[in-house]
Amino acid sequence: MKKLLALLAIFGLLTLALGCTDDTGKKDKDKDKSSEKDKSKDKDKDKDKDKDKDKDKKPSVSLKTKDVVLEKGKAGKTTISIEKKDFDDEVTLKFEAPEKSELKVPDKATIKKGDKEAEVEITAGDKTDDFEVTVTATGKDVKDTAKLKVKVKDK
Repeated sequence: MKKLLALLAIFGLLTLALGCTDDTGKKDKDKDKSSEKDKSKDKDKDKDKDKDKDKDKKPSVSLKTKDVVLEKGKAGKTTISIEKKDFDDEVTLKFEAPEKSELKVPDKATIKKGDKEAEVEITAGDKTDDFEVTVTATGKDVKDTAKLKVKVKDK
């Protein structure tokens, strides 16, 4: 009888020990799986946030002009620079001089992909004064306008 009780006690302890380990092991495994799922969800959320940040980045351009001084009837060159943000495609420049200025400006100029400036030629008329030429940069989803100051003086 004592042997039987001893065997039952040993069997009970083994069952209890193995039973607890299996349950605990399963619970720990389940915790690991759920924490891995949570980590995966967090990573997906972070990726979505990064995508949203990229969407929030809007391409833009910013023109910079260099003033030019010309003699009556003479031509001169100036440089139009551009700063591109989140954008590197080709940009078209259009020039608009006041009619009364008699300035001859190019209809268009192009700043090619990867470039940051264009050189243009302007020819003065017979009128002396300070004039402003409107320069408009246009590209895919970008636009900016700047004023180019042109001073025409006597010879």
